Amino acid sequence: MVDGQARSTHSMRDEDKPQRPKTALVSGGTSRSRTIRPLLRQTCWAPHVPSTPHQTGEGPRHSAAFGRCLIPPHKVGVSRLTQTSPNDPDTRQVGASEDKEWKTPWYVTLLKEKEQSLLVLANEISRLSEVESESVRKDSELSALRERLQDETQQLRRTHENVVRAQAELILDLTEEVRRLQSTDKELQQKNQLVADLQQEVTCLREGSLSQKDQHASGIHQEDALHLQQEVTCRREDPSELEEPSTDEATALMEMETNQEPHQSEVIYSAGEEPSETRDELANAENNLIAALERANQTLEKELEEARTNHKMSSGTLCSMHRILSVKEHELLTVKTELQDMKKKLKDRMTQLQTMSRKFSCLRDGKMRDELMMTLEKENYSLRHLVVRLQERLSQREQNELRMCKQVCELEEEVRAEKLQRSRLRKEAQVHEQLARELQLSINSSQVSLEQLQSKYERLRVKVIQAVYSAPGTKPPQKEISDAAIYYTMQKIIDDRSRFHQRLVQRGDKVPSLAISDAAAKLQRPRIMNPNLCLFCEQDENLK
Repeated sequence: MVDGQARSTHSMRDEDKPQRPKTALVSGGTSRSRTIRPLLRQTCWAPHVPSTPHQTGEGPRHSAAFGRCLIPPHKVGVSRLTQTSPNDPDTRQVGASEDKEWKTPWYVTLLKEKEQSLLVLANEISRLSEVESESVRKDSELSALRERLQDETQQLRRTHENVVRAQAELILDLTEEVRRLQSTDKELQQKNQLVADLQQEVTCLREGSLSQKDQHASGIHQEDALHLQQEVTCRREDPSELEEPSTDEATALMEMETNQEPHQSEVIYSAGEEPSETRDELANAENNLIAALERANQTLEKELEEARTNHKMSSGTLCSMHRILSVKEHELLTVKTELQDMKKKLKDRMTQLQTMSRKFSCLRDGKMRDELMMTLEKENYSLRHLVVRLQERLSQREQNELRMCKQVCELEEEVRAEKLQRSRLRKEAQVHEQLARELQLSINSSQVSLEQLQSKYERLRVKVIQAVYSAPGTKPPQKEISDAAIYYTMQKIIDDRSRFHQRLVQRGDKVPSLAISDAAAKLQRPRIMNPNLCLFCEQDENLK
């Protein structure tokens, strides 16, 4: 990047400068100046010596060229006079005076200055090369530091997220622990209150134990004490109940206590006289009950102390995590400050390099220009190849974009088709729901009509049974009659009547016509048209 800037500034300044004739003295260096010095002494600044145009083998063209290149313009006339009239005495005097003046010619000092400037430039170039190598090294270090900073920031973010999650989980656990401790405190207060009440009861019982008590009452009280002792032992065996106490147990104990008070008062007032053995047993039971309650209270206090210690430990771990987080943040700040310092140093070095490159670009020669042109041509060639490759990649990307656009269009069409299908399915679902509602309504109406038909059928069945079994000579049914039996009995009655009517007709008796023939035909039709009725009747009989 620095070389490119130097090249660009050098080319721009060379374009802005006026063109002057290139000489071998400016671009050649110390070796060329040493070879040219004797020639210049022979040709240019000694006009009274006849060897300038004649004795040298280079001819007047060479001397004229050097005179045209090296003699200043205000002394060109003097040199021409000396060349035209070398034997004139006036010219000899002028030449002697000028010889004194030209003992140290101006271009010699110019060449010395150029040599000194070239030496300074060589030293500057070496120093700049060192600075450039150091800048490259600093760039590599900066890139490594940036990567390290990115890794550190990512790691700090991850650790910060993990710490935040851990803190959130810890806070939730602590809130749950605090709630549990509050509940245990409440339970302990209730237990302490219960113990105090029981102690008061025990004192009251001891004061009232002067009167004799009933043996039955002492047995009941011993059973209650044993029950309480069993509950305490169960709680000792099951620590989960002690860790998470419920208020229901406290209320149960209070109810039992309130139930025991009137019972004990009844026992005290109803006992009269009792032996001292029952009194001792009652005192022992009370002492056992108090000891069990004290043990339960001690276990609860121990658990409360353990929970407090756990709470303190968790708070300590939380403080340590905060300290670690603060240390990490301090390290991140130090790394950021170091990075800013390195950036400032890099900016200073870049400004120095830019200034030195500007100075150096002002003093470049033609050879460096040619080299720069060659490098620029190479870079242009490589850039052309790069442009061609990028164009190919661009064409490939355009093709990929077109293909992706086609795929997107196809997917959009598929989505539209799916939306249409979904809308169609929704409409069909709505239609099906409407049909289901209509079917439900029709089912409800059919159920209503079926119930009406069933009621009509039952009424008809009752009437038919009454008509069948109300005839003379028929016995009333002793059990439930099926539809098939009713149907068979009706058919039998109708057949008997028709036979009797035929016999009367055969005998010649005048008998009215059977008006029930149509009804019989109607009753005979179900036998032909409805065979399912018989099956239904048979199934009904089998079920019965």
